[in-house]
Amino acid sequence: MRNALSFSSDRLSKVYFRRGNAKIGLKDYKGAITDYTEAIEINSRNAKIYYNRGFAKYETLDYWGSISDFNYAIRESPNDAKAYFRRGLVKIEVQNYKGAADDFFTAVIIDSEIVHFFCKKCFSAIKLGTKETKYFGFR
Repeated sequence: MRNALSFSSDRLSKVYFRRGNAKIGLKDYKGAITDYTEAIEINSRNAKIYYNRGFAKYETLDYWGSISDFNYAIRESPNDAKAYFRRGLVKIEVQNYKGAADDFFTAVIIDSEIVHFFCKKCFSAIKLGTKETKYFGFR
């Protein structure tokens, strides 16, 4: 696709990014990962692309790949509370509970409103009697 279009690199990266977002909406996580990877090859400094690809990798059960993408997103955008929050959720999946707690604490320091967001999700999950992670920000 890159050779067929005469877009600037930045614009082409955005096309892949948006197409990846559309695939997330369709729950085509593998397709989204492919598009985000293309976007990264063009513009490797965009934290949002890594953040979204980290989410897609989580959905395909690639927890370590997800953590790696969230690590990069956090390095590029260290004040992104949601990236810490989501990385914390993934760390729970790999049983890194200390790392998860540290990420949740950092997210709260950056943005205290995330506590309200998380508590509402927890309360909803408790009311539903579920432990499914979709009620905590995934799936």
